[in-house]
Amino acid sequence: MKRKTFNIIIFIHLLVLLMYYFLQTSLIIQNIIDYSILFLKSFFPVSFLLNIIIFLLLDFDFIPILSLIPKVSVSFLLFLFSFISGFPSGCKMVCEFYKKGYCTLDEAHSYLYFSHFPNPFFIMGVIYPIVGNFFYTMTLYLALIFSNLILFLVFSKGKSYFSIKPSFQNSFSSSLQFSIQQSFSIIILVYGVSIYFYIISVLIRSLFPSNSLLYVLINGLFDLTNGVFSTIVVRNIIIRSLLILIFISFGTISIHIQTSSILKEEGLSYSYYLKGRISSLLLSIIIFFILIFLPTSI
Repeated sequence: MKRKTFNIIIFIHLLVLLMYYFLQTSLIIQNIIDYSILFLKSFFPVSFLLNIIIFLLLDFDFIPILSLIPKVSVSFLLFLFSFISGFPSGCKMVCEFYKKGYCTLDEAHSYLYFSHFPNPFFIMGVIYPIVGNFFYTMTLYLALIFSNLILFLVFSKGKSYFSIKPSFQNSFSSSLQFSIQQSFSIIILVYGVSIYFYIISVLIRSLFPSNSLLYVLINGLFDLTNGVFSTIVVRNIIIRSLLILIFISFGTISIHIQTSSILKEEGLSYSYYLKGRISSLLLSIIIFFILIFLPTSI
């Protein structure tokens, strides 16, 4: 019964979207063009090459070499690569570690709690100009890092180390080709899902003034990039930073759909990722306010 009701809702939703497309074709096309330009300027430059490098490390069997470094665990490397690559690549890294046998299914599920990071270049290249203040930018970024670090310390399964030795069977050219394909597949998935939910947000937010808080929340609910850029209308820098923190730490609907798709393909459960996002959201908000008010109380 629940499945039938859900299917009816989806069907109605698609009909409304289709009608809106026919009635506002030029508006939708212009919005898609505008969003595509925004996507190319904000997400593609900071993700494409970085993902290629990380997938090269994975496919070319460089990861097990790091097992030669004392006390470097699988969970720590996953934490590090997630921190560098950003979402949803962090969850993709978990899937690749599991697929290559670097971790068990139970361990892979625990890693989903702390594999959701914004790309550091996204923080400095996109978030910093929008926040307009280095202190608040670093404060929200540190809140995100510390919240994931706490989850890492809590949910990291023991001290699992690499037991698989590098084989170096793949040639560099084949690994490069694989890495480019993987990087493009992530970017295309992110772009397609983001565009879809961006158009939905365009339809809904047309009912509200463009300078209202509700307008910002609708954008942030459906799409991260547009949600972050829409916070520019919020004059209070603390509230603006807090909204960006919430959008990033929990993730938007489009990010959750992207991640769910990636995890389902590899047989991992999305519920662990969702619980991680809820935990991270609560922790990051608490840490954010501690970091803001700590200097004034000293």
